[in-house]
Amino acid sequence: MKAGVGRDAMSITTGRQACTGLSLIELLIALTLGLFIVAALGQLYRGSSKTYRLNETQAQINENGRFAIDFLSSDLRMAGYLSCGGPSARIGNSVNANGHWLYSTRGIEGFEGGVDTLPEELDGAARNGTDVLILRHTAVDVERALVEADNGGTIMNLGLQHPFQTGEVLVVSNPSCTQTGLFQVTRVVNTNDDEATDVFDAIEHDNAAATETLSPGNCSSALFGSFDCSTPGKAQSGTYPRGSVVNRYAVHAYYISASDPPTLARKRLSHHGGLVTIATDNLVGDVENLQILYGRDTTDDGEDSIDDYVTANQVTDWEQVISVRFALLMRSTDTRARAAADQQTFTLLDTTVTSPTDAHLRRVLGGLVALRNHLP
Repeated sequence: MKAGVGRDAMSITTGRQACTGLSLIELLIALTLGLFIVAALGQLYRGSSKTYRLNETQAQINENGRFAIDFLSSDLRMAGYLSCGGPSARIGNSVNANGHWLYSTRGIEGFEGGVDTLPEELDGAARNGTDVLILRHTAVDVERALVEADNGGTIMNLGLQHPFQTGEVLVVSNPSCTQTGLFQVTRVVNTNDDEATDVFDAIEHDNAAATETLSPGNCSSALFGSFDCSTPGKAQSGTYPRGSVVNRYAVHAYYISASDPPTLARKRLSHHGGLVTIATDNLVGDVENLQILYGRDTTDDGEDSIDDYVTANQVTDWEQVISVRFALLMRSTDTRARAAADQQTFTLLDTTVTSPTDAHLRRVLGGLVALRNHLP
């Protein structure tokens, strides 16, 4: 009996020991270790989140930079192209330009920020201290060919329905690439006998006297020779034969907008209701600066080599410019990638730029482009 009682007492004692809980000290140690683990996980999350935002911000800067470089580079390669390309063709410019930058046939033109006086349409629109670049060339989105010679007249028969409208500025070039003409369309024409078809397959380019409602109009209906409206007496009569091509004229002025956030923007030649207008395109956001240097071939040695790189105000003959270097100061849209920092300095070609004390990330990107239409 005594042995049995001893066994029961032992079983009761063992059960009580198994149900014993944690002591206060053990609980405090467990809570402390848990807090350390949670704090470590939080720190890891914050670090990973900051690294992710930094990588995302850098990717955004690079992506915007690629878009900006592509816009400028592709347009620079087209600069001076007037269907034939190169400076060899004679150019007859019959548009009443009066010296306006929209109607010049010069392929490239620049303005040094803070030095040159900008055209009226760009004055105040461009950010102070940033450069402005104007590029002109034939647009290649739509092309039509003459199906018969114009015989020196004012009607060009394109054979098919065309998208050109009254008031547009167009370029015509003969098949031998010896003559190019710039003019404003004064009327779209239906040459079909059945007027009910409403298929406009021809265009007209009359002179200013016959088109008083158009702006700026044409000073001459002749499109041969080398002339503009400051020298209309040099205009010559001539025939654009079958196969001559007609395209729209593209004029793009690139600049950094004075708005916030700053943007790579451009103003371009457009039209509405028979009147030439200037349209504005915001191309790439968060671009703070644009600086440009122009490579010149100033020696007539036939080598087409660059003798120097200069700013726009130092260029005396734009036909000597055969290469362009440009630099863009890009900034991030997101300001959470880093805390506000001290001022930073960036070198854009020959210009040093100091950034404000903000949390934007910044990077300098750029390019070098040969002007193939300024080369023989």
